[in-house]
Amino acid sequence: MIEAEIKLGKFDYARYFPNSPKVEKFENLIRQEKFKRIGNRMLFGIFAEIWFAEKKVELRQTQSENVRGILDKHLLPVWKNHELHELRKADIMEFRRRLTEESPVTKKKLSASRVNHILSPFKMILEEAADRFEFESPWRNIKQFSVPRTEINPLSMDEVKRLLKYLKQQ
Repeated sequence: MIEAEIKLGKFDYARYFPNSPKVEKFENLIRQEKFKRIGNRMLFGIFAEIWFAEKKVELRQTQSENVRGILDKHLLPVWKNHELHELRKADIMEFRRRLTEESPVTKKKLSASRVNHILSPFKMILEEAADRFEFESPWRNIKQFSVPRTEINPLSMDEVKRLLKYLKQQ
């Protein structure tokens, strides 16, 4: 089975040997091979995976799962095959605008906070790529959306009295 997957170019070393110390070595070789195949022009999808693999060691599990979800649901479907150095500020602004539109499926809009959470890894990926591949980051002067303050509605005096009525003395 392994030989067949190798011949088909679908062999995943980590799947068969997840605890091997060589997993990272083979993953890096695969990334380098993909990089060569695209003529030394780095695609967003490839670099995003490299960035995520490197960043994952810094993140708690829940953060890692959240970033992975953002990559899979929002960033990779749109940007996977775009060359990093060709992304422009106008592209980012249009993407940000589309994130604020009503979903045709759920008929709901993402909150400003959620849009900011989606854009955060996008910004980190582009800025890291710009640093590594020495091009100017298209993220210049793009601001996060302001998030409205949460309205706090404390209990009314009547509600406090009713609550105290049911609590024990201590």
